[in-house]
Amino acid sequence: MRMITLFSGSKACSGTGTFPRALVLALAIALTSASGLRAAEDAAAQKLLAEARAKEMHAQELRAAAATTLQKAADDQIEAGVEEREARILAARALKLLGADAKKQRAFNLRLLRGL
Repeated sequence: MRMITLFSGSKACSGTGTFPRALVLALAIALTSASGLRAAEDAAAQKLLAEARAKEMHAQELRAAAATTLQKAADDQIEAGVEEREARILAARALKLLGADAKKQRAFNLRLLRGL
Protein backbone atom coordinates (compact mmCIF):
# COMPACT_ATOMS: atom_id res chain seq x y z
CA MET A 1 0.00 0.00 0.00
CA ARG A 2 1.60 3.26 -1.06
CA MET A 3 1.02 6.62 0.63
CA ILE A 4 0.69 9.71 -1.44
CA THR A 5 2.01 12.86 0.20
CA LEU A 6 1.22 16.01 -1.65
CA PHE A 7 2.69 18.72 0.59
CA SER A 8 5.04 17.34 3.20
CA GLY A 9 8.37 18.79 4.08
CA SER A 10 10.48 20.06 1.19
CA LYS A 11 8.89 17.83 -1.40
CA ALA A 12 6.06 19.58 -3.17
CA CYS A 13 4.62 16.51 -4.77
CA SER A 14 5.76 12.95 -4.45
CA GLY A 15 3.88 9.80 -5.18
CA THR A 16 3.06 7.51 -8.03
CA GLY A 17 3.69 9.78 -11.01
CA THR A 18 1.71 12.45 -12.75
CA PHE A 19 -1.64 11.64 -11.19
CA PRO A 20 -1.08 13.78 -8.05
CA ARG A 21 0.18 16.66 -10.19
CA ALA A 22 -2.87 16.40 -12.41
CA LEU A 23 -5.07 16.26 -9.33
CA VAL A 24 -3.44 19.38 -7.90
CA LEU A 25 -3.77 21.12 -11.26
CA ALA A 26 -7.42 20.11 -11.55
CA LEU A 27 -8.12 21.35 -8.02
CA ALA A 28 -6.38 24.65 -8.75
CA ILE A 29 -8.44 25.11 -11.94
CA ALA A 30 -11.63 24.20 -10.09
CA LEU A 31 -10.89 26.65 -7.29
CA THR A 32 -9.99 29.40 -9.75
CA SER A 33 -13.16 28.91 -11.76
CA ALA A 34 -15.18 28.59 -8.55
CA SER A 35 -13.76 31.88 -7.32
CA GLY A 36 -14.65 33.42 -10.70
CA LEU A 37 -18.17 32.10 -10.35
CA ARG A 38 -18.26 33.40 -6.79
CA ALA A 39 -17.24 36.86 -8.00
CA ALA A 40 -20.00 36.76 -10.62
CA GLU A 41 -22.50 35.64 -7.98
CA ASP A 42 -21.31 38.43 -5.67
CA ALA A 43 -21.77 40.98 -8.45
CA ALA A 44 -25.25 39.66 -9.18
CA ALA A 45 -26.09 39.72 -5.48
CA GLN A 46 -24.83 43.30 -5.17
CA LYS A 47 -26.96 44.29 -8.15
CA LEU A 48 -30.04 42.71 -6.56
CA LEU A 49 -29.30 44.41 -3.25
CA ALA A 50 -28.97 47.77 -4.99
CA GLU A 51 -32.27 47.20 -6.76
CA ALA A 52 -33.91 46.23 -3.46
CA ARG A 53 -32.59 49.41 -1.80
CA ALA A 54 -33.92 51.51 -4.67
CA LYS A 55 -37.35 49.90 -4.38
CA GLU A 56 -37.36 50.44 -0.60
CA MET A 57 -36.54 54.11 -1.10
CA HIS A 58 -39.31 54.45 -3.68
CA ALA A 59 -41.77 52.77 -1.31
CA GLN A 60 -40.77 55.21 1.45
CA GLU A 61 -41.29 58.14 -0.92
CA LEU A 62 -44.74 56.81 -1.85
CA ARG A 63 -45.64 56.40 1.82
CA ALA A 64 -44.49 59.93 2.57
CA ALA A 65 -46.57 61.28 -0.31
CA ALA A 66 -49.58 59.27 0.87
CA ALA A 67 -49.16 60.57 4.41
CA THR A 68 -49.02 64.12 3.09
CA THR A 69 -52.15 63.52 1.03
CA LEU A 70 -53.96 62.02 4.02
CA GLN A 71 -52.95 64.95 6.19
CA LYS A 72 -54.19 67.37 3.53
CA ALA A 73 -57.50 65.47 3.35
CA ALA A 74 -57.87 65.59 7.13
CA ASP A 75 -57.12 69.32 7.13
CA ASP A 76 -59.70 69.82 4.38
CA GLN A 77 -62.28 67.85 6.39
CA ILE A 78 -61.64 70.03 9.43
CA GLU A 79 -61.91 73.18 7.33
CA ALA A 80 -65.15 71.92 5.76
CA GLY A 81 -66.56 71.27 9.22
CA VAL A 82 -65.68 74.81 10.32
CA GLU A 83 -67.24 76.29 7.18
CA GLU A 84 -70.38 74.22 7.66
CA ARG A 85 -70.71 75.35 11.29
CA GLU A 86 -70.26 79.00 10.29
CA ALA A 87 -72.88 78.56 7.54
CA ARG A 88 -75.39 77.18 10.07
CA ILE A 89 -74.71 80.05 12.44
CA LEU A 90 -75.21 82.59 9.64
CA ALA A 91 -78.40 80.84 8.50
CA ALA A 92 -79.72 80.86 12.05
CA ARG A 93 -78.94 84.58 12.39
CA ALA A 94 -80.67 85.31 9.08
CA LEU A 95 -83.76 83.34 10.11
CA LYS A 96 -83.84 85.11 13.44
CA LEU A 97 -83.69 88.47 11.67
CA LEU A 98 -86.53 87.37 9.37
CA GLY A 99 -88.60 86.24 12.33
CA ALA A 100 -89.01 82.62 11.28
CA ASP A 101 -89.73 80.15 14.03
CA ALA A 102 -87.94 76.82 14.46
CA LYS A 103 -90.92 74.64 13.39
CA LYS A 104 -91.33 76.45 10.09
CA GLN A 105 -87.60 76.22 9.45
CA ARG A 106 -87.56 72.45 10.10
CA ALA A 107 -90.52 71.94 7.80
CA PHE A 108 -88.77 73.93 5.08
CA ASN A 109 -85.60 71.86 5.48
CA LEU A 110 -87.61 68.61 5.28
CA ARG A 111 -89.28 69.75 2.07
CA LEU A 112 -85.85 70.57 0.63
CA LEU A 113 -84.48 67.14 1.55
CA ARG A 114 -87.47 65.33 0.00
CA GLY A 115 -87.06 67.30 -3.18
CA LEU A 116 -83.47 66.10 -3.60
